Amino acid sequence: MTLNLDHYPRKSFDCFHRQNPNLGFNPSFDSSKFTTYKTDLDLPISQLFQIAKSTKSVIQLGFDVGGGTGSFAATTKLRNVIVVMTTMRMGVPYSEAVALRGLVPLHVPLQQRLPVFDGVFDLVRCGCAVNRWILVTMMEFLLFDVDKILRGGGYL
Repeated sequence: MTLNLDHYPRKSFDCFHRQNPNLGFNPSFDSSKFTTYKTDLDLPISQLFQIAKSTKSVIQLGFDVGGGTGSFAATTKLRNVIVVMTTMRMGVPYSEAVALRGLVPLHVPLQQRLPVFDGVFDLVRCGCAVNRWILVTMMEFLLFDVDKILRGGGYL
């Protein structure tokens, strides 16, 4: 698969990782990011699926707000869950990285309404893009949309 990075000064994902290790372009870190505990607040994907199984709930379709390079979606894909994720450019090719992994990127800024039907997602994850730097009004609209697209009994 060919990667077109003509619009960027770096020409490989490894270059982006060397420039800033916090951008999310490190495959060795990504492989364990959602499968192990680092703190008591972490919820590994295996535990999430155990919770869903114990409540007789099925997770088939997910939505990841601010999915970065698609690590969460790639890990859930191993469990036959399709995750659509929002990505933003911010000077690095997140959408390209997601598409290269065979995942579904959706280029939507956080202040825009989510262009999906109501009540169709079993799981919504808010990643690093949703944190304290977002204005409260924008956060309210985002959470309203998240509530709208999440099915009854779904997981946030």
